[in-house]
Amino acid sequence: MLMDEIRLKNALSDIVLRIIQDNISVEEVRKWVQNELEPNYIWKSESLLITDCYYALKHIQEENITTVEWEYFAECFSDLRQYSMEEKIKYINIKH
Repeated sequence: MLMDEIRLKNALSDIVLRIIQDNISVEEVRKWVQNELEPNYIWKSESLLITDCYYALKHIQEENITTVEWEYFAECFSDLRQYSMEEKIKYINIKH
């Protein structure tokens, strides 16, 4: 399934919000990533927000991703902040 970037951002935002609200299990996230996302399109995206969030979702079982990191993604998807890897690291460290 090929998604345009707006639909992809909306889909990622929705799943991130469900994670924050604890309305989805890790297994459901894994299945969603596997069945609903087109990895080739994601890697072609020039949006670091999309690729970093996809990586976090894809590796949700192996990585210790905190609620703070999911909140950062949610704020970026909501245009409350501009995504930056450096800013994400600072945000996470400040909130801990």
